[in-house]
Amino acid sequence: MISQSNILTKVYFPRVFIPLTPVLAKLVDFSIAFLFLVLFILYYSFTGKGDFAITPNLILLPFIFIIMMISAAGFGFWLSALALQYRDVRFAVNYLLQVLIFLTPVVYSVASFNQNIVAKYGYWVKVIYALFPMSGVVEGFRTSLLGTANPQWDLLLIGSASAIFIFTTGMFYFIKTERVFADLA
Repeated sequence: MISQSNILTKVYFPRVFIPLTPVLAKLVDFSIAFLFLVLFILYYSFTGKGDFAITPNLILLPFIFIIMMISAAGFGFWLSALALQYRDVRFAVNYLLQVLIFLTPVVYSVASFNQNIVAKYGYWVKVIYALFPMSGVVEGFRTSLLGTANPQWDLLLIGSASAIFIFTTGMFYFIKTERVFADLA
């Protein structure tokens, strides 16, 4: 929005599409990669070459996609509106993304998190951890595609409520500050 500010001042269009465009573009990339993942899982499950099993947890996939999309769009609304008002936000986003990557259970599973951290500090730590929607999304993908464990319903429900909150507040903040975008850009 900052680099193409002349578009904001010359032509009126619904500016809500600006933060949604990267989300939809990455959805195309994700869909292509996901298609190959499904093909590999089907190949390995039907040939017996892998430990993959098609489970009834696959029904969770649309729900997980929706959580992923609305949380990404919500963060996009918040960060794009804040980056126009405060120019240093776009530099802080890189550091924020690095912190959030380490909070997301990609390398480790939530089961190890439950055994080590929750046993030591209590269940409220898991609730705070579940407020980040991507923790439930990654664990939901792992559960539904690989069938490694039962679904973490607490992570999914708390994460979906958090994603809805981030999306609605981000959208309202973006719409509220939208009328001054041309002046700030």
